Amino acid sequence: MDGTFYCVSNGRIFALRPLRGDFNGDGCRNNFDVDAFVLSLTDRPEWDIDFGDKYGLNLLGIGDCNEDGVFNNFDIDCIIDLLINDATPCGDEGYTICEGEPEGCGEMLSGGGESSGSGGVAAMESSQSDDCNEVTDTDMEHFWTMVTARCGRISG
Repeated sequence: MDGTFYCVSNGRIFALRPLRGDFNGDGCRNNFDVDAFVLSLTDRPEWDIDFGDKYGLNLLGIGDCNEDGVFNNFDIDCIIDLLINDATPCGDEGYTICEGEPEGCGEMLSGGGESSGSGGVAAMESSQSDDCNEVTDTDMEHFWTMVTARCGRISG
């Protein structure tokens, strides 16, 4: 269980996976995740209150970087490598529905680590359309309300 959310609607299958290393739940992987990452290792109950339960984050999905099936100190090196070498930009401009991957990976830390928005969500469709509109509504509560209204809450 890596936290992937599967949704079948109108003949399409959507797989929404948590962004590995996004410990603060803002939809980005960058230097703003460091404090939440440390908290998740040192005080799991507090992390659950501040981030996990609040944003519906699956710690195994975002933290098991070495893919051994558990989140623990053996994931530290891999997470640090992701934060330094593969940070993701925040905000709508970095995410498109069809591509499913943020553009300009690695620019956040080299650009001073400034966040340009509240985060983004990338969704991969099983059959990609030609209409690759940018995701403009990154409000997580609204996003999950819409997904669960259309698909129900099905976890994989």
